[in-house]
Amino acid sequence: MLEAGHIGGAGLDVTTPEPLPPESKLWNMPNVIITPHVSGGMSLEITLDLIAHKFIKYLGDYISGREFPHIVDRNSEY
Repeated sequence: MLEAGHIGGAGLDVTTPEPLPPESKLWNMPNVIITPHVSGGMSLEITLDLIAHKFIKYLGDYISGREFPHIVDRNSEY
């Protein structure tokens, strides 16, 4: 999808496999940004509160049967 131009670009924090092997073509793609998988490192004091708040909200939505606000459309592949 990225190579064919169907998706303009991607920012990747997690890959399969992890870590991404040095020979992966993703490293050299101009429309791909790869970040280290450390975003949950709690570098800001508020980060843990934000993560916990979102988790509690989404867990409550799941238990109550409410639809999540950001659903991936598997038919359009994004």
